[in-house]
Amino acid sequence: MRLIAILLPCSLAAPVLSLDVVQEQSTLGFKVLVGTRSISGSFNNWSLDVDLDARTVAVAVETATATTGDALLDAIMHGAAWLDSGTYPKATFLSNDIVTVSGGIHRATGTLNLKGIDVPLVVMIREPDPFVPLVYAVDAAVDRHVVGMDGFADNVAPTVIISGDIAVRP
Repeated sequence: MRLIAILLPCSLAAPVLSLDVVQEQSTLGFKVLVGTRSISGSFNNWSLDVDLDARTVAVAVETATATTGDALLDAIMHGAAWLDSGTYPKATFLSNDIVTVSGGIHRATGTLNLKGIDVPLVVMIREPDPFVPLVYAVDAAVDRHVVGMDGFADNVAPTVIISGDIAVRP
């Protein structure tokens, strides 16, 4: 989700004909607080489409590829109370509203579809750091209750942070 929004800012900063994402060097992940412990994970299969002229992005994530590295947590996460990967194999983010907030920071406002539910989502995009060229950073916060992820309500924080680093070829 964050991946899509990251690439568009490049078109806002300078004229660019195309961006070539280096998938194997890019990451898309999540983090949530469970009790006092922060649980992190990643999505292993996702895609990103960017139209620089229209300033649009589209991200598709295969929910069954979400992993924390813990088999029990992963089984819970893929179950009906969370991602329900069997019923909803894909989550998407679509945006055609990308604006520059300040130098090097952009905001993509769009729609997240997760578990068949459309919710507004704002993704923040940071242009590459001079010390890490050609890598865009993205992040967003999702209220898990709004998209029907209500499992373990007393133990898990309501906000899931989605973040990623998107590597592009020059």
